[in-house]
Amino acid sequence: MTIPGNPKQFARDIADGFFVFNQATCRQFTPAELRSIYRLLELVAREIRAEQIALEEVVEIQKRNMRLSRANNSLLFIRNHAKRYGVVL
Repeated sequence: MTIPGNPKQFARDIADGFFVFNQATCRQFTPAELRSIYRLLELVAREIRAEQIALEEVVEIQKRNMRLSRANNSLLFIRNHAKRYGVVL
């Protein structure tokens, strides 16, 4: 499976929950695509952490934390897949 459209937007879609990234979908990508997705997910997670949200906006903080959680879980899936199948990230 190739990365649909813009790779950075694909990483944002994963963080936003529009694309579910798990072990089954992880197997569909080539090692080069996994490396690209991994690097871009790290970048997107860094951007999410850098967002400044006021403490009074509880719903926005929850959304930000959920996006960060999805990005981190996807990074975890890719790391585990790479370790299991010998893919160098």
